[in-house]
Amino acid sequence: RERRAAGFFLYAAVAKTSESPQNFLVLGDSIASGYGVEENEIYGKQVANNFGFIYQNYAAEGYDTQDLLAQMDLKEVRSAVRDADIIELSIGGNNALNLPYADMFSAAITGVDGNVIQDMVTEIETDLQTVLQQIRTLNPDGILLIQTLYNPFHGSSNPIYQVAENIMDELAPLINQKYEECAAQDDNTYIADVYTAFEQQDNPSLLIAGDRVHPTAAGHALIADVLTESLIDLGFEPRSANT
Repeated sequence: RERRAAGFFLYAAVAKTSESPQNFLVLGDSIASGYGVEENEIYGKQVANNFGFIYQNYAAEGYDTQDLLAQMDLKEVRSAVRDADIIELSIGGNNALNLPYADMFSAAITGVDGNVIQDMVTEIETDLQTVLQQIRTLNPDGILLIQTLYNPFHGSSNPIYQVAENIMDELAPLINQKYEECAAQDDNTYIADVYTAFEQQDNPSLLIAGDRVHPTAAGHALIADVLTESLIDLGFEPRSANT
């Protein structure tokens, strides 16, 4: 059962409105924490402003799924999860980026079916399932949005990055499929399809900073648009421009 939000596909949409502000919690990696951009440019901050949400962000630079799993043991994070109406996850990219170069370039030749790549994908899936179980133990009814991985090398003219782009063309959809499978197991968990939104841009290189990892301000704006559309599809109403 595919459960994808962001204006692409949506099944069993859940409307949730309230007179009181909603608590919006962001968890994950340096994409979510806003590495390289100003505070007001971080996609989570933009989404919170769009809807008038109360915003908290516990994302951290360098986090992979193991780090997120460990963070779930922290008292303040567990409290934030318990109180959240909406939880947004950006995670998994560092699992891929932390692979040894030899394994990545081997994947460029032989494909992503090798043991190291498959072990990494399995680790992401297993860790994410555990994180989602912990979230649901603390917060059975909150909306959970998992954003898909984009290909940060898309649109580069650098030959080395073009090799990396070819690898991620296979790897990102493979990881994203695991996200969709995890989301399908829970009625209030949805996929925000950032991958497709980035791929559809005419000039994707403008979305990625010079490090070929993190989104620029334009990239954050696009992620915010995807998440905003997801929440509108789920019945949330954005504030008017004059609010």
